[in-house]
Amino acid sequence: MGGTDIYSTLDDNGLFSLLRHNDQMAFTELYNRYSPVLYLFILFYVKDEEQTRDTLQSLFMNLWEHRHRTAISSNVRNYLYTAAKNSVLNIIRSHKVRTGYQSMIHDESRQLIPSPEELYEREEMNRLVELAIDDLRHEKKQRIVELRRQGMSNKDVARQLGIPENTVRTYYAQSIRAMRENLGKLFSIMATILLNL
Repeated sequence: MGGTDIYSTLDDNGLFSLLRHNDQMAFTELYNRYSPVLYLFILFYVKDEEQTRDTLQSLFMNLWEHRHRTAISSNVRNYLYTAAKNSVLNIIRSHKVRTGYQSMIHDESRQLIPSPEELYEREEMNRLVELAIDDLRHEKKQRIVELRRQGMSNKDVARQLGIPENTVRTYYAQSIRAMRENLGKLFSIMATILLNL
C-alpha cells in the first residue's frame, strides 16, 4: 500500500488533524475530496471560470496558511462550504452585481440559517448534479461519483465495486471533467432563471 492510499482511508477529521501538523499529503487529500464540488458551488454564483478557479485556490491557500489556528466547530465539510459562501459574498459585494443579490449581503448575519431561496437553490444544484451524473452514460462512472459524494474513499469504492483503486481514481477524474463541462451549461441556464425569479 502506498503512502497516498493511507490518506484516502482517513476521514475528514483525521486529515484535518494531520493538516494542523503540517502534513501536506493530508492537505492534498482534502483538496482532492472537496475541490470539485466547491468549484461547482462557487461557479454557480460567480459564473466566471477563471474567477472561480482563483477563489477556490485562495480558499485552500487560506486553509493551509491558517492551519495552526483554524478551529472547526462542526466538521470540515461545513467549514469549507461556509468559507466558499463567504468568498462568494465578498465577490458579490465587491462587484455589486444584480440588485437581487443585495438581500443576500444584508442577511449575512443570518447565513447559518438558510433562507427558503437558499434551500431551493441547493435543491436545484443537487438536481443539476444528479442530471450531470446521469449524463455520464457509463454505469460504473456514475456509481463511483455517487459513492464519492457520499464521502467514501477511493479505496472503499474500489472494494465495494470490486475494481482496482487506480481505476476508481481515473474514472472519477474523467467524470469530474465531463460533469464540469455539462454543469457549466446547466448552471448558466439555472443561474439565469434564478436571477430573474
